[in-house]
Amino acid sequence: MVSDGCHRIKGVMFSDDYKMGYRTVVRLSCKMWACPYCGPRNAVNWRAYLLDRFNKTFGHEEWCFYTITAHKNAHVTPRLSLLNLQQVWGKLYHRLKRRFKNVDLQYLRVFETHASGRFHMHILLNVGHAYDGHEFLIRSKLDEFRHPECKWLRVAVSQLGGGWRCHIRRVWDDSARTANVGLVVGYVLKYISKQMVDMDFPKHQRRIQTSRKIGSPATNASGRGTWIHAREIPLSMVKGAKKPVVDMSTGEVLTELSFEGEHYYPPLRYYRGEE
Repeated sequence: MVSDGCHRIKGVMFSDDYKMGYRTVVRLSCKMWACPYCGPRNAVNWRAYLLDRFNKTFGHEEWCFYTITAHKNAHVTPRLSLLNLQQVWGKLYHRLKRRFKNVDLQYLRVFETHASGRFHMHILLNVGHAYDGHEFLIRSKLDEFRHPECKWLRVAVSQLGGGWRCHIRRVWDDSARTANVGLVVGYVLKYISKQMVDMDFPKHQRRIQTSRKIGSPATNASGRGTWIHAREIPLSMVKGAKKPVVDMSTGEVLTELSFEGEHYYPPLRYYRGEE
């Protein structure tokens, strides 16, 4: 079955040397999380990218999983709780850099929503060695809240205008006291799912944020072939083609019928958000 693809595309790219014997066309999708087509693809791409990135680059790091909440005065609406968390994180990050000044601080930040719709924030930080340095014995889950680093976090977030409910968990297997890449990334992959696609999130706000070295699927993308950007493909390109023109986004070999009676491909409905 041919996928209908994104309905808010930004143009196309085409190449004559990506696949031998074909002129290859790729639609430039909107990449918006709210898009029924692009949102689930974003989640899949992020999950695959993070597993690969952590496996190749950060397998030696020691990680902690932070959770911070919004101030009670920001619980009025989900948007207000989100704004509060974003403001707190911007300031908290600088405090964390000062506190762990001997660490090349790397982070991965995601959001989660309560049943009420309010947001809270999860952050994966490579500060496991500093956390272990306190030699604080954790016998139960409650001891995680009593750990000196968690106490510091609670005070810092409260001072910066966030909620007092904060938590830090050391990312490792409790019995073996070791962590593999799958375990580390697994802490955040469960939040990069359908819930993230369905979030009522303001436009142009990042659902996922990372430090520069961790990066994102877009900033670390690579490919092959020489590509030309265009607004659309004219009908004459298909009629006069010496080799098949294939749309890699849908798997369709283009014919005159693909133009749906128009002179350019993709048809206008794919730019206007129409079904």
